[in-house]
Amino acid sequence: MISQSASLAGRDIQGRFQPGNRAAVGRPSTSRKNLAVFRAAITKEDIETLAFRLLDMAQQGDIRAAAILLQYCLPRAADIPRVEQEICREIADKRRMELLSNPSNLLPDDENR
Repeated sequence: MISQSASLAGRDIQGRFQPGNRAAVGRPSTSRKNLAVFRAAITKEDIETLAFRLLDMAQQGDIRAAAILLQYCLPRAADIPRVEQEICREIADKRRMELLSNPSNLLPDDENR
C-alpha cells in the first residue's frame, strides 16, 4: 500500500499541485485560445456533416473512419453491464475467427492505406 506521504508528493495538504511540480503546468494558454477559436468557427451543422461523412467512409470499409466513429458512439466498457460485455466479446470472437479463416479479409483496401 502506498503511504499517504508518498501519494501526496508534490501536493499540498488539500491535494493540489504545489509550484514546481511538472504536472501542475496544465494546458498552455495558447492552446485554450486556439480551442476557443476552433469552437467558434465550427457550427453544429459542420459537425453533423463531418459525422455523416465519417459514417459514409466507415460503411465503405475505411477502418480508420470506423474506429473514430465507434470511439465517439460506443459507451466505454466500464459503462456497459457485464452481460452486454460478454455478448460483445462473443460477437468479437466470432468475427475474429471469421477473419482469420479467410486471411484476404485482413488486407486493407488500397483506399485505406
